[in-house]
Amino acid sequence: EQLPTAADVLRKGLEWLTPLFPRRAAEQYPRLLTIDPPQAADVSALLACCLKYRVDLPVIPEAAAVIAMNDLRGSKLEAARLQAVRVLRKLDKRAEIDEMLKDESVSVRKAAQAAVDFFTAQDNPELQVFSQGEPAPKRRKKRGSASPALPGSSSSSSSSSPSPAPRRRDRSPSPRRPCRAPRQLSRSPSLPLSPS
Repeated sequence: EQLPTAADVLRKGLEWLTPLFPRRAAEQYPRLLTIDPPQAADVSALLACCLKYRVDLPVIPEAAAVIAMNDLRGSKLEAARLQAVRVLRKLDKRAEIDEMLKDESVSVRKAAQAAVDFFTAQDNPELQVFSQGEPAPKRRKKRGSASPALPGSSSSSSSSSPSPAPRRRDRSPSPRRPCRAPRQLSRSPSLPLSPS
């Protein structure tokens, strides 16, 4: 009698765990999908678990995603279709990505469009803009730097002769003047009163 493999034991355990603890079961499925060779039926079971119990889809290994690509692309789970775009981009499957541009999900369409833009830039490297070859931007002149032209003066003289720089106020302390003593007023001698 043939003994069960490690994949068989883990698969039976996940089948028992799924209805009781679906979130923990979904987290353990990538471990099963890393065992060579991965089975497309295991990916289908994972998608069914996430869809039925509304749990997050874990990241599916690339080898298992390639085998179950049709299941990922046709799944009702948006996360599954996003993972399909990621794997198709790595595999350079441009025709399949073009079909994903018509997906009902905005996120899937954006991911597919990003993949198309990546392929376009890869095929046409001259379209890429390199910041090192761009000229440095010119500095703008500050307002008020040019002196206003006086009435009657020609434009040539105003442009040739630079405006004088404004004088800066000397803020050095001025020497204090010595204090003088108050002057005493001299009193005039009193005159004698004349007899009446």
